[in-house]
Amino acid sequence: MIIRTVLLLCLLFRASSVCAAQSEISSGLDKLADSLIINYKNAHPSISNEKVTIFKFNASKELEEKRIGFAVSELLTHRFATKSGFIVLERLELDKLLAELKINMSGAINPDDALKCGKLGGAKLLVLGSVEKIGNKYHVNARLIEIESGQVSSTAYEAFPVSVFENEAKNYLASPPEIQRIGIYALANWRHNTNVSR
Repeated sequence: MIIRTVLLLCLLFRASSVCAAQSEISSGLDKLADSLIINYKNAHPSISNEKVTIFKFNASKELEEKRIGFAVSELLTHRFATKSGFIVLERLELDKLLAELKINMSGAINPDDALKCGKLGGAKLLVLGSVEKIGNKYHVNARLIEIESGQVSSTAYEAFPVSVFENEAKNYLASPPEIQRIGIYALANWRHNTNVSR
C-alpha cells in the first residue's frame, strides 16, 4: 500500500512538473512577443492594424533538419495573431514571392531579401530571428524590423529547455509525409509549367 502511494505521488509530481514546464514555454513565447510588440508600440503609439510577417527563424543545419526555426516562427505567429494592432500576413504567400524573386529559401533568410519580399507582400513589419542550441536549452533571438527604413525596431531574447520545447512544439517538428512532399513538388511544377506556357 505504501509503495502504491509513493508511486502515485511520483507520477503526480512528474505530471505537474511537465505541465509547469509547458506553461514555461508558453509564457516565454508570450514574453518574447510582448517584448517585441511593446517596444514597437512605445515608439509608435498610434499604430493600428500593422501588417506583419513572421519568417522562419534561422538555425544550424542540425536544428533546421528538426524544423526548430519553423516551430518557433509558427508559435510566434499565433501570438502575434492574437495581439491587437497587428494583422499577420501568411508567410506561404511571401514564400511564393521569394520563389518568384528566385531567392534561395533552402538556407538562412537574408534580411535584405526578407525586406524586399515584405515590401512586395504589403507587410510593414517583419519578425526575423535565430535559434541556437546551447547545452540543454534553445536560445531564441528575435527582431522586429520596419520594412520602410530597414531599422530594427525592437529585439527580444528567451531560452527554453530543449526537451520541453520539443514536446510542446511536436506538431510543428514533424516532417511532412513523403506523399505530401511529392504532391507539393508536383503542384509547384504544374504551376510553373502552366505559367511558362502562357
